[in-house]
Order: sequence, then C-alpha cells, then structure tokens
Amino acid sequence: MNEYKVSDYGVFSDAVASTKTFGTSISGVQEAINSAKTTLSDTSIFEGPAQANCISKLESINTDFESINTNYQAISNYLTGTSTNYQESDQNAANAVLGGTSSGTQAATSANSKSGVLEYKVGNIPEAGSQVSTLGKKATLLDVQVDGQSLGQDGSIVIKKGETVHLKVKIPDEIQGVQTLKRTSADGAGGWSQYVSQENTPNVNKKDASTFVDAREYDWYITGTNDTDNITLSQTALFTVPGGNLGSYKGMVRVRVKVVS
Repeated sequence: MNEYKVSDYGVFSDAVASTKTFGTSISGVQEAINSAKTTLSDTSIFEGPAQANCISKLESINTDFESINTNYQAISNYLTGTSTNYQESDQNAANAVLGGTSSGTQAATSANSKSGVLEYKVGNIPEAGSQVSTLGKKATLLDVQVDGQSLGQDGSIVIKKGETVHLKVKIPDEIQGVQTLKRTSADGAGGWSQYVSQENTPNVNKKDASTFVDAREYDWYITGTNDTDNITLSQTALFTVPGGNLGSYKGMVRVRVKVVS
C-alpha cells in the first residue's frame, strides 16, 4: 500500500507568524501615539482648545488600533486552532487508510503533528502535592506541555529550523483557585536568541496592569532560527491566588531545545 501522509502545515504557522508581526507593528504605533500624548499633555509646551482636540484625536486613534490589535490576536488564535483541527483530521484519515497502527506510533505522530515538536523527552516531574506544600516558599515549577504531555523540569524538545512550535505553559493543576496572571516572561541561557525566537500569548508585563489576564495558562511559541545541539530556554510567571498570604506567587521552568535543519 502506498504511504498516506499529509504534513505540509507550514501555511498555518506562516500565517500565524504574519499576524503576530502585524500585531507587533501595531504595538509600536501605539507606543508612538502614547508618547505624543504625553508630550502634548505638557501645558508648558502646548495648551488650549487645539491641544485638547489633538489629545482627543490621538485617544480615538489609539482606541482604533487597540481594536485592530484585538482582531489580529483573534485571527492568530483562530489559525492556530484551525491548524490543530486539520492536522488531527488528517491523522485520523491516515490511520483509517493504513488500517490502524500501534498505539505508540499514533501517539508520537499525533504529538508531532499538533505542536510542531519533532521529538521530546520528559525531564524531572515533581511529586504530587509538592507544588502546594511549597507555594510561597520557593518558585512553583510551571507545567510546560507538548500536546498534553508534561515535560517537567529540564525536559527536552527537538524542533526544526525555520518552523514555529507551540507549547502550553500552565500553573500546576494541583494549585487551586489561581485567578490572575501578572507576568509571562520567556528567556534563556546566554546567547539563546542566536538560535531561536520566542513569544508568549498573552504577553503579560508585570509593570503594566492593563496586560494582566484572568487565566492560569498561556501559549509559548518558539521558532528555530539556527541549528544548535542544546540551548536552555525558560519561562517565568507571576500569578495570584485569592486568599493567599502573598500578593502574587512566582512560577519558573527550564526546557532544553535542539534545533535541526
């Protein structure tokens, strides 16, 4: 029987990357608008009806750009979801044509097709309940997942140069009542930006309360830019738990990444 394979989903990742690029450009315009507003608000420089009218117009323009940015984010999320649905359907069709494969093969193929990760290896998984018992005493270990599989601390993934993979970052399920994310930061060991680019959705800035979101998980996109055998990437999050002793709690995790051509 001829091999049945559908795997060219790059059109979706390319489209997602394009919408994110447009979103970044719009954010740059908004920064310029806010800078102009700050300058014009200084009455020692400019005042009177003309000043008020200029500020009003800038606020209106900024509102329009916020709406556009929201729409681009919705498009990006839709494309990501559509890509996942297509790939799951194609995999089901492939299994049907092939008459079924071993469960292990199906799991590996499905994981690769949905996230874009070529291979993964699980690292150190904490014992059940440990995250609750140490909450507020040390950083919580964030739960990074590849298609539902937790990587633990120092888990590893293999990604392809020029492609973007999608991981999920969660506050561990055992920590109940998580309400608000106050920071989502992607970083890594020195020199990581030579090999990959990273982006979080939503991107929460701890210094800007307007970016805070009521959620306990977020999306982590990693794009391979140059080959490397091993780099360490990391995530840091701040989150709130109503009734907790602290205003916010920190979560961190490391992931090893290999980029191949």
